[in-house]
Amino acid sequence: MASEIQRFTASITDRTQTWIQLPPGDLKRNAARAARDRDPVELWSLTESWLCTYGKAGARVSPKTLESYEVGLRQVLSAASSINLLEPPRDWGAGYVRTLEDPQRLPKPMSASSVRVRLAAARALWSALRWSGATQSDPFEFVHPAKDPTPAWEKRQPYQQSQLETLLDMAEPRERLILLLGGHAGLRIAESCALLPEDINLEQRQLRVQHGKGGKARTVNLSKRLCEALLEYPMQRGAAILGIAPHGARYALGRLCLKAGIPYSATHPLRHASGTRLYSQTKDLETVARHLGHANLETSRVYAKWSDQALKRAFEDW
Repeated sequence: MASEIQRFTASITDRTQTWIQLPPGDLKRNAARAARDRDPVELWSLTESWLCTYGKAGARVSPKTLESYEVGLRQVLSAASSINLLEPPRDWGAGYVRTLEDPQRLPKPMSASSVRVRLAAARALWSALRWSGATQSDPFEFVHPAKDPTPAWEKRQPYQQSQLETLLDMAEPRERLILLLGGHAGLRIAESCALLPEDINLEQRQLRVQHGKGGKARTVNLSKRLCEALLEYPMQRGAAILGIAPHGARYALGRLCLKAGIPYSATHPLRHASGTRLYSQTKDLETVARHLGHANLETSRVYAKWSDQALKRAFEDW
């Protein structure tokens, strides 16, 4: 129990010290033992240390990303139950990914994005094992996921503005904040749930996302209605404004959609609605990219597609 408590209270940097401070021989032996025993806790600890030391985001990797990698690691360990992790068969990695991509997969086919996440977690595990010196094998060296046949703009389409307005009319104060933080400010649900009163500047009509995707911070301009909702909402300094975890926010939105008779399609389409509306007004992808915190302008191009679709729907009532 003490080790579990330490795992969740210690900082990422503190947790990585368990492995990176080991002498090379001990690092190799401990990693080899964890692989031999298929110990998911030790193998995740090793992989997390590698991710936070040599991964692109370094120690700024988000908790959500770490959670996804840990789930993926446990899944690949389950799939690899019959092989030697340190000496995997040459084609095992390719077979694993092709199995994930099987359109007949039960209980349902896995999405292309989920396959990529699983593959990233598997790559991280073997990268960590190679870093430790326990193996030189890389069963995923030449493995690439199949190209997603569905264009990005066709997936998780944004909530329409009429739907958003209907939801806002029926929302309780916290539900209203969830809608406006996503649908106006364009925050990811994890960013909304992490927001503190200290991150809000109503005088400047701005908020500060301290730890966005990839650990990046950004400043977001606030709409008039979002400012009003924040001004009226009770806050306690040092405590998250919404007071719920992302899964709780998703449940709240799903319940609201059910009450409003609107199809629920997760929380991320709220962010899509913000980007689509902003592009419709400005026709400027750079503005959309800055508002949503996209590092790559290409990521924002999907909003031009959705804006075109919204324009097409508008003509249907003429």
